[in-house]
Amino acid sequence: CQEGLARRDPVLAYDYAAPAKFIEHQRNGFLAPFGDSTAFLDAALDLARFHHKWNEMGSSARAVMLPHSWSSIVHGYLQELLTISSIHGNRSF
Repeated sequence: CQEGLARRDPVLAYDYAAPAKFIEHQRNGFLAPFGDSTAFLDAALDLARFHHKWNEMGSSARAVMLPHSWSSIVHGYLQELLTISSIHGNRSF
């Protein structure tokens, strides 16, 4: 999901986990209710029907992912470790 969005690809996914967080239906991709294969196929057809908006959707997809670079993810993880460490009184990593 994230890789596709970062590449400017409109993504089709179930409305669950990471896709639920990053995809805005018909803005940067398409979502189907989790586990509903019929709705997923319908969303795939919608994705094909919206081919004229793929460039616009791709730009929106990329914009959603820009704040989530690897360096920002690693920085956030390290901040969490430091917080946990200070709570437990162990500051040596």
